[in-house]
Amino acid sequence: MSIFSVIFIKILEIYFFPSICLPLEMLRNCKQDLHSK
Repeated sequence: MSIFSVIFIKILEIYFFPSICLPLEMLRNCKQDLHSK
């Protein structure tokens, strides 16, 4: 993931609804867990 994507996600988390961004973050973590296994 590029640095721009990380910054963009952090901006979303701060300025928009955490209730939307949190599931996205969890989904991303789940995908990373799948790839690491």
